[in-house]
Amino acid sequence: MPPRLDLTDPRRPEEKVPFKFTPVSSTIQFSDYGAVGAMVFAGATMVTRYPMWAWFALFCAASSVLSTRSTLSSPTARKEGMFSGSSCVLFCFTALFSVYSPILLGQATKEGGKPFSFGKGLVPIVNPMM
Repeated sequence: MPPRLDLTDPRRPEEKVPFKFTPVSSTIQFSDYGAVGAMVFAGATMVTRYPMWAWFALFCAASSVLSTRSTLSSPTARKEGMFSGSSCVLFCFTALFSVYSPILLGQATKEGGKPFSFGKGLVPIVNPMM
């Protein structure tokens, strides 16, 4: 059965062309993986308040920024608009601030007694007057 022509259709049937799929050759760089890792580790820091995740996030963000600088010299990387990693660095510093701000404000202390040790969690300071 031939297709019927709908007179209310604004498209022109004589200009109809079949769809042709053209694959996009997008190359994912190491800097993109570093940026994703930094975001995941910084998010885990915000949720768990475990300071080691924040330091891992900062390491991933720094490696993302440094590897992006080396790949931006090529014209294809500039044309594809790669992720810079600067927002990851800001998010990592926010995660570090969320972990260490209770210590700096006197609301909590580190578990081992050292204020800036890496592997210990936070213990809230209980006020005996309350």
